[in-house]
Amino acid sequence: MNTSSYKAALISAASLLCSASAMAAGNYAVSFLDTLGGSRSAVTGINNLGQAVGWIITSGGEQHAVLWDLTTTSDLGTLGGSSRRATAINDLGQVSGISDTSIDQHSHAVLWNNKQPSDLGTIGGAKSEGLAINNAGQVAGGAYTANFEAYHAVVWSQGAVIDLGTLPGGGVSEARAINASGQAAGYSYTADGIGHATLWRDSTVIDLGTLGGQQSYAYGINDAGQVVGWAEMSGTPGLHATLWDNGKIKDLGALGASENTSWASAINNAGIIVGGSQLGGLSHHAVLWDGATMFDLNTLLDAGSQAEGWEIQGASDINDAGVIVANAFNARTLQSRGVLITPSVPEPGALFLMFFGLTVLGCSAKFRCFGRSKA
Repeated sequence: MNTSSYKAALISAASLLCSASAMAAGNYAVSFLDTLGGSRSAVTGINNLGQAVGWIITSGGEQHAVLWDLTTTSDLGTLGGSSRRATAINDLGQVSGISDTSIDQHSHAVLWNNKQPSDLGTIGGAKSEGLAINNAGQVAGGAYTANFEAYHAVVWSQGAVIDLGTLPGGGVSEARAINASGQAAGYSYTADGIGHATLWRDSTVIDLGTLGGQQSYAYGINDAGQVVGWAEMSGTPGLHATLWDNGKIKDLGALGASENTSWASAINNAGIIVGGSQLGGLSHHAVLWDGATMFDLNTLLDAGSQAEGWEIQGASDINDAGVIVANAFNARTLQSRGVLITPSVPEPGALFLMFFGLTVLGCSAKFRCFGRSKA
């Protein structure tokens, strides 16, 4: 185990232990994000500095891209059109998203750098979407070819746009996530016209498969190449949150009955996954999977918010510190709000166990490393 791997193992262990102890004690703070006076908001991504992005509906009914930066909320500019939304943010504060243009009102992929928007362009067609960004500033998404003949997964990198292509025979694809190595995940149609979760790695297009059913879709990828999303199950009409890990497919299950629908939206570098699950009927709750258990994030809402009718229905993203962004809905008022779910400092007993565990892991890792160096 080299130095970087050793550090990564410690960070991963710390994140897992902090998450587990916080969940066990219910030590999470839930806060509603500012709407800048608008009626609705949604949060789509968060970076490791705690900056979050998404969109609001203004009092005038327009959709505006927004950056929540710890104590301030900023309305991001457009490419000249009236509507825009932010989709993801990297650790440099660069934001990917979609904005209408001033010429024909077609939406284009956009990169906000220091809150200044840049049009990323298309691959010959009129529309494109920026859906994810990594710390190298690479933006992943989708774009139409000329005359709307096809819609393909693309990556914008260093001023160039790269068409990632599709699975053999497929005419449609889209990249929804990108990691530090430039690996992208999303979906592609097969030759039969059925969507399958797809990984683009080293110029190779990989069909990640399903849970025995027909369709699957990928939403998130971490730096280890673990991919999450949803897949249809065999023999049932339902779909479940899914983890694709080094050629293996894992059904993450659902809250309540096994026939309930669930989906995974994001996975951090510790392997902690967030998403949502149906409870029955039209009710959905945000969910966290830590590798061993499934946790209903809606239970973290205080009694007052629950009494008012709020329900955290789905989690959008999680950073490496375990901070989660999710979206809540109020069926009584028909309002939607983005929420920030922040882990608190573990209690002394949990903190002791965490550092004890890290010490054991560190000693073990160093012993294996030294052992190999002598061999």
